[in-house]
Amino acid sequence: MKCSLCNQEKKLLKRSHIIPDFMYEGLFNENHFLKFVNLNKPKIPSYRPNGIYDKDILCAYCDNEVIGKLENYARTITFGGSNLKSHEMPKFLKRKSSDGIESVIIENVDYTSYKLFLLSVLWRAHISKHSFFSNIHLGAKAEQVRAMILDNNAGDENAFEVSIIFLSPSEAYSKIIAPPTISQDGSRFAFLINQALYLFSTAKDSNLALFKKGRIAKDSRVEIMNLEGKQARQIFEKYFKGKFSSVVE
Repeated sequence: MKCSLCNQEKKLLKRSHIIPDFMYEGLFNENHFLKFVNLNKPKIPSYRPNGIYDKDILCAYCDNEVIGKLENYARTITFGGSNLKSHEMPKFLKRKSSDGIESVIIENVDYTSYKLFLLSVLWRAHISKHSFFSNIHLGAKAEQVRAMILDNNAGDENAFEVSIIFLSPSEAYSKIIAPPTISQDGSRFAFLINQALYLFSTAKDSNLALFKKGRIAKDSRVEIMNLEGKQARQIFEKYFKGKFSSVVE
């Protein structure tokens, strides 16, 4: 069968994660099980030992080497680790703007590796046959993203913008992964993964303040806003309220 990333005829894996396992950190129970809850039947949960994965989409090399390399870097950015050299390690700073919004600034970020990792999650959601990602359709843009990942080319920061926002804990969006949503024009996508909101734009320039504020940029610096209270609820409701029928808790 043909691998979706390299387009070569190869033996394909029977299990390829769409959202990497490390992004589920904090969602597993003490027995390393995830609770899947259908909001239409919230009292009848099901339990699974793994996150969402698909079969027959990627070969071992593309999954473990090409995408795996990006995942290893992103895992270090998120949780730290010793797989980077000292001069490659990110630096974390806290900042509070004049309007009172707190942010975490990550410096010394590898623009190519981090942006391509996040785009790989969007692209994998696009190629997945799992119903959880049924909203995600990249159309003709899918081929561009595929080539970017395969060629290790993150492109211009104004193209395929990726932005991250953190929503402070709330019963509505704490410890869940919501099925990603898509804008009416099909150019913007939102993923909510354990209080972190990942926004993607396939337009040449989103012209949206949220995208600009937390955008992965070439200056090796990422600012992640921490929204609280009313601001967090407004963002959550804008992208997700009434648009999803199940969550992973």
